[in-house]
Amino acid sequence: RAGNFDIAYNVTHSVSSAMLIKIAGIPEVYGAHLGDDWQFILRGRWTTYFFTSVFSREYNDLNLCDITRNIVEDAPPSRELHFDLHDEDHQFAQALLAEHGVNDGDYVACFQLGASEEGKRWAIENFAALGRILVERHQAKVFLLGVQSEQPLGDRFESFAPGLATHLFGKTSVAQVAALLKRATILVTNDT
Repeated sequence: RAGNFDIAYNVTHSVSSAMLIKIAGIPEVYGAHLGDDWQFILRGRWTTYFFTSVFSREYNDLNLCDITRNIVEDAPPSRELHFDLHDEDHQFAQALLAEHGVNDGDYVACFQLGASEEGKRWAIENFAALGRILVERHQAKVFLLGVQSEQPLGDRFESFAPGLATHLFGKTSVAQVAALLKRATILVTNDT
């Protein structure tokens, strides 16, 4: 309320986020919201499309980027995402790669083993098998990305592919990961 916002875009389907927006008293809302009678409602044609598509995903293509981009009615076109990296982020990635013997032209594979839910994770042994294939076929340098709490996933990876990968759990910021991914040949990740 203190922010006195004019408009909110709620891209979640959470009742709690809709309630927070209602309590904040924001007059114009796109997405999940609570009406004057405090009933859950959806506002905006793209929001409605998104929510109905989720329940019948097997019958249609669902591109979250397209839907999110179009939540705002008549939004100006944008052909790319913008995420600014600073010199120190690039320097971090260059130093990290050099420390692990990665040269220009080397195949760099980054694996993100974690996900918010167990059911959204590809099996660790599959990541390990893919890592071995990439090393065999492309002499890949494999890096495991994630937050510190995902280190046990890296330990499990290690049991299937000892010494194959460099573990970076909790050792990078989002921007540093982005700089590393800019140099990567491939990223294999879960729904996270």
